[in-house]
Amino acid sequence: MADDPQAPHAALRKKLQLKLETVLWTHPAEWSPEELAGDETLRRGDLDSADAAIAYVDSEDAVDAFMGAHAERLAEMRLVWLVYPKGNVAPINRDSLWRRLLAHGWRANSNVAFDAELSAIRARPLKPGERAELRGRRQ
Repeated sequence: MADDPQAPHAALRKKLQLKLETVLWTHPAEWSPEELAGDETLRRGDLDSADAAIAYVDSEDAVDAFMGAHAERLAEMRLVWLVYPKGNVAPINRDSLWRRLLAHGWRANSNVAFDAELSAIRARPLKPGERAELRGRRQ
């Protein structure tokens, strides 16, 4: 049995819950993750046509700019992932990203390794009446 050239992409697609019919938007426009760039089975779209988003953020300011500009449209999407550097090489980490999302009325609900150098947090808007809590503490 020949090796499947899409196998590395398939593993990341599965981890990120990117189904074959998913229309993906990546942000910023100049960021194209190598792990997904060669995946010809992924459908790409712009912000208006996408039902999933993957954004690269490397600071709280980047999170604030991204959420401030796009939160309303992102709330309509099936999936929203924020990808950030691992290992405290940037001024953002899982906990600070979680806090920034709560400040925008969103919460992190999944955390995965994107690759050897990046992690990803899946986020969703808070539900009506849902309290913003961080590690069991109300904000």
